[in-house]
Amino acid sequence: MTLQQLQSVAEVARAGSISEAARRLFLSQSRLSESVRALEEELGVQIFERSNRGIITTPEGEKFLACARPVLEGCRIIQEKYQKG
Repeated sequence: MTLQQLQSVAEVARAGSISEAARRLFLSQSRLSESVRALEEELGVQIFERSNRGIITTPEGEKFLACARPVLEGCRIIQEKYQKG
């Protein structure tokens, strides 16, 4: 699991679609989908339920995001405090 994967999953949840999240993250839709699927496989959990109408976060995905959000916020705080320029 990487920080980038956590950021990607959080953005997909915010956007409500892989294509919109990919646009916001400046990634190809296929690369983002592959990254999310790889994380789901690595963790053995389905974060999103996919359909022809888009995606929804699964109950287990909601639990995952509840754990991931504080990590992402901590990283944001560290970057703000220590990143130069």
